[in-house]
Amino acid sequence: MSEADYSRDAFRKMRERQAAARQSEQQQSLLEQIQVDAEMDDATITVWNGQKFEAYDKWLAKRPVATEDRQETPKTKSEPKRAVEQIEQEGLWE
Repeated sequence: MSEADYSRDAFRKMRERQAAARQSEQQQSLLEQIQVDAEMDDATITVWNGQKFEAYDKWLAKRPVATEDRQETPKTKSEPKRAVEQIEQEGLWE
């Protein structure tokens, strides 16, 4: 290798090439993906729903609610409280 390969200019060019390669790999910022003239509801707090800025209260009301049915565990007085809690915990991982 020659001395030119270790010059400041060569290192600067190498860093520029590496930075350009990293930038092309990174995802575009989400704010850059939003159109400048996107629709917006008249509200203080809004949420981007992929098409427009929607009022938070309206957006929250549309969200589905997920619930899990809790399995009934036998609660007898002969079992200590710790054992009942352990049974309930085991039910979570099945």
